[in-house]
Amino acid sequence: MNKNTFFLLIISMLLLMQNVQAYPIVVTDCLGNEVTIEKAPEKIVSLIPSNTEILFAVGAGENVVGVTEHCDYPVEAMKISTVGGYAGFSTEKILDLEPDLVLAETGNGEDTINNLCELGLTVVTLESKTVGDILDNIILVGNITGNEKQALETVEEMKQSIDVIEEQTNPLSDSERPRALYLVSFEPMYVAGAESFPDSLIEIAGGKNIVEAEGWPILSPEEVVDKDPEIIICSGMGGYGEVVKEQVLANSLLSETSA
Repeated sequence: MNKNTFFLLIISMLLLMQNVQAYPIVVTDCLGNEVTIEKAPEKIVSLIPSNTEILFAVGAGENVVGVTEHCDYPVEAMKISTVGGYAGFSTEKILDLEPDLVLAETGNGEDTINNLCELGLTVVTLESKTVGDILDNIILVGNITGNEKQALETVEEMKQSIDVIEEQTNPLSDSERPRALYLVSFEPMYVAGAESFPDSLIEIAGGKNIVEAEGWPILSPEEVVDKDPEIIICSGMGGYGEVVKEQVLANSLLSETSA
């Protein structure tokens, strides 16, 4: 991003800050649902770790009353009541907490999210396909929770950090960029493909994602060896990344790669 683009972004943020709507406000989430937020939420349930981190980042952490068992950052989140796993939470536990906002993610499943809406809960669903999506989500959550200023400051700091990195990595030629693979599970081998936020991160950091398919495809170990990554990044919620790492290191076929 050049300086002019960054300057325009900051101006847009300042204009947005000046035009924050008073409650009630209506927002459109990533599923296309128009959601009315009657007042600043006092009791929030988060259904994925990334949403929990956003809530704390914008200053709404003290209003979070329910999280998943995978939400371990910041440490304060580990003291909050859990409603189950990312893909298998308890609707009954959510209802018991009487939240005035449920912050969901598309990975929770559209049918499950619709069920929560049908129960009369106010649900806003986010999706983070790219780094840009993450920044937009931070601003959206800040607006919803009445923490617009802190959300905008957080995004500005992140953009400045990204710009510093990109100044160093943008000049790299294709051959200078190390081939990278981002794994989120091993059996099956789910990987981050094009148009995913890890793909954005790899590019910003100066690497080249070996996966050309979009989204989160499955690769075989043979395909990985054929693409020969120089770096393998192991990720996963609740410390699962360490499990994936050990599985990678124990696989004799993957030992043939340059990683």
